Amino acid sequence: MSVRQLLALFDLATTGSLNLLRRWSFVKRAYLEAVGDCWRLRGHVLAERRRLRPFRRRDDAQMLRFLCWRLSRWYELQLLWRFGVKVSKS
Repeated sequence: MSVRQLLALFDLATTGSLNLLRRWSFVKRAYLEAVGDCWRLRGHVLAERRRLRPFRRRDDAQMLRFLCWRLSRWYELQLLWRFGVKVSKS
């Protein structure tokens, strides 16, 4: 994904939470200031990536092979499907 696509998704999440919460101060702190902080730190991040480049053995694309797309609590969902949800009558 490109940066523009990520920012578009971020904007969609911002708009959704603004519609749900209706608090501009929360959206401003949670979303807009986060983008501003990332923008301010871009020089530092690029400098650190340049500094660490000689130590790296694999590229970012090669490290993607370690991503796991399965659900982290898949076994719990399987148990729910098998035995159902127990509800107490109190």
